Amino acid sequence: MATESLGPDPDGGLGRRARTLCLLGLMVALLGLATLLAPALAVEAAYLPGLSLPWWAMVLGFAASEAFVLHIQRRREAQTISFSEIPLVVGMFLATPLAVVIGRTVASVVAMLWYRRTPPMKLAFNVALLTGETTLALAVFHAVAPDSGPAGPATWLAAYAGALAADVLAAAAISAVIAAHDGGVDVRSLLSDAGSLVVPLIGTTLGLMAVLTLSASATAGWLLAACGMLCLLAFRSYAALATRHLNLERL
Repeated sequence: MATESLGPDPDGGLGRRARTLCLLGLMVALLGLATLLAPALAVEAAYLPGLSLPWWAMVLGFAASEAFVLHIQRRREAQTISFSEIPLVVGMFLATPLAVVIGRTVASVVAMLWYRRTPPMKLAFNVALLTGETTLALAVFHAVAPDSGPAGPATWLAAYAGALAADVLAAAAISAVIAAHDGGVDVRSLLSDAGSLVVPLIGTTLGLMAVLTLSASATAGWLLAACGMLCLLAFRSYAALATRHLNLERL
């Protein structure tokens, strides 16, 4: 009779049941963090007065960031880059925390079910991770930002702090899953992931530019959308060119 081992498997990782338990434990921890931070965020209004984006607008923003991702080949590894920090930062300033969490969760679930066909266990983990990191980002932002005032250097710093906290949490959770699967921590991979934090910084900066533009004129959103599409086309052209160069090197 075949049994599932709770100890390391032949490839050096944990057994399937142990990996499942680790995954469930991480999901509980992430949802517990979100539950702990949620009461303080539930009473928060949009940081900037005047323009308040509804939850469905956040769904559209996060859905766009999930649908239009970049696939870049780095040596032998394929990386998927998503600028989800842009709608996240916009939501920090122009939507309630509840609208941001609902918008990101709904958009991610729809994208994973309809577009990526994500398996149930992976879907559950990703939802828990997104809920935890989004709640943490909003909590850090509202804790660091001044109580009121226009979007200035102090609030920019708060946005960077919130986005960075979310990315560190996501990197730690994913590294824990990989460690449970492989039976150890790959220090080289961790250092490589740390170097990729420049992408969230770019996304946060673009999000702040969007906030400043929208707070000055709501109709400027059309210009932002056009600029975003042009940047996306440029990034995709670069990614395709890099892939062709890599294929030529393999010949």
